[in-house]
Amino acid sequence: MPDWAQYVRQNLRLSGLRVEREAEVIEDLAQQLEDAFAEALHRGLSPPQAETAAKKHIMDWPALAKQIEHSTRGRESALSALQNRAEDRDLAMHGEF
Repeated sequence: MPDWAQYVRQNLRLSGLRVEREAEVIEDLAQQLEDAFAEALHRGLSPPQAETAAKKHIMDWPALAKQIEHSTRGRESALSALQNRAEDRDLAMHGEF
């Protein structure tokens, strides 16, 4: 199983956040990726395919970092926007749009 927290740390470059807040963001994003990975496995994808599918939930790391850093509503706003985009992509991939 992928180490999603390490994957997020490698790709998300945040500046200006407290260490504790950055850790929260990393934990939340890692959990979202873990959930996407588990869901992909549940849909019948192989582990490598599920990992690839989960990684597609975050396509633009710099934009996400900027959104998190500049969010006026904090962590929930940026992560909610990410979750909504991921759900929209899932619906589009399954022909539900």
